[in-house]
Amino acid sequence: ERLDTFFTELNAGPHEPYAFLGNEPTLQTPWIYNYTGRPDRTQDITRRSLTELFGPDADGLVGNDDLGQMSSWYVWAAMGMYPYLPGRAELVLNSPLFEKITVQRPGAAPIVILSMCIRDSGRVHPGRAGRRDLGHRALGRATVLPGR
Repeated sequence: ERLDTFFTELNAGPHEPYAFLGNEPTLQTPWIYNYTGRPDRTQDITRRSLTELFGPDADGLVGNDDLGQMSSWYVWAAMGMYPYLPGRAELVLNSPLFEKITVQRPGAAPIVILSMCIRDSGRVHPGRAGRRDLGHRALGRATVLPGR
């Protein structure tokens, strides 16, 4: 319930008790839901963030894009995954903006994400990475590391 309240606003600013996705310190927070057994909420929040906070115009990048952090967040979230925990070979999942995503890796097989989204909600139900069924939480180290 506290997490749901936190996300009632997506870019409230630094002095409010809500999400501030226009700055780096809270960018990973939408994926916390994956660890609480509510990947549907991660998908809802990331989709809202992608569509409400970013746009194709000159002012379409929310916040200060320090060294590309905001734009790289958008790219990861649009692909339907995010490197949530630094130092771990794991990508947590959300619903991608695309039906098919291919990540080319030097010296390794590509990671191909096929999204089967429920069109009205934008939620992934279910998805696959190559021949592996995706859980609702993450691509693990066996999928992410080169040579796998």
